[in-house]
Amino acid sequence: MSTEMPQPQDLGILVVSLFVLYMSIRLYRGQGSIARAYRKWGIPAHIRRAIAFCVMVIVVLGFLGTLAADLGIFPATPVAG
Repeated sequence: MSTEMPQPQDLGILVVSLFVLYMSIRLYRGQGSIARAYRKWGIPAHIRRAIAFCVMVIVVLGFLGTLAADLGIFPATPVAG
């Protein structure tokens, strides 16, 4: 495991990831201004939910990858050798 302290940009990634996750959950549930705009544009609910689900998966995988790199589970950059 790595003993390095997390960098400030990692905190920014975490904050942005949590915000995007929050907004995609609201979109999935049909709440908020984004969902209202989708309804106004005539986008069906199943398409809205599919978009929100894909965004949630991408955000969670990105967050887990960042966390794993910070914890030293795998290196953030490939090691030449």
